[in-house]
Amino acid sequence: MEEPRGPAPGIRPPAEPDPVWPRPPVEGWTVDDLTALPGLPPHTELIAVGKP
Repeated sequence: MEEPRGPAPGIRPPAEPDPVWPRPPVEGWTVDDLTALPGLPPHTELIAVGKP
């Protein structure tokens, strides 16, 4: 019985799927939103950007 082999040369295994990022509301995020969003990494920051 043959042992399982890796992918053929030049063929990469499937990549991990892209993460699903939360979409901001139309009015934008607030600091309070960051405490309510599940699954965010602990180093998540809110960067304030003014509207033009």
